[in-house]
Amino acid sequence: MLISKSGTTDGTLGPVVLPAAWTVSWSFECPNSKKGTFVLSATAVGGLPVTVTNQTGLGGGGHKPYTTSGSYSFAVKTTCAWNVKAGVTPAQSPSSG
Repeated sequence: MLISKSGTTDGTLGPVVLPAAWTVSWSFECPNSKKGTFVLSATAVGGLPVTVTNQTGLGGGGHKPYTTSGSYSFAVKTTCAWNVKAGVTPAQSPSSG
């Protein structure tokens, strides 16, 4: 992983230089069994923010691959506990058959 951060309120990560094949992954968990929202956005240097995910619930997570290298920063908007990681996308094993 090139960058990893956790928090319990809004937060930012980066900037970090990412290669041509990278993945951002996230998870969140809201306190006291109350629904919350989790919004993660990515911004390339000189670009506009792009929403990676916008989820509502008691918790959740996911991942999204990208194929554009560059310097990126990430912003989290939430009232839930969260963890975000971005790094090199693992190579796919060739399928046999």
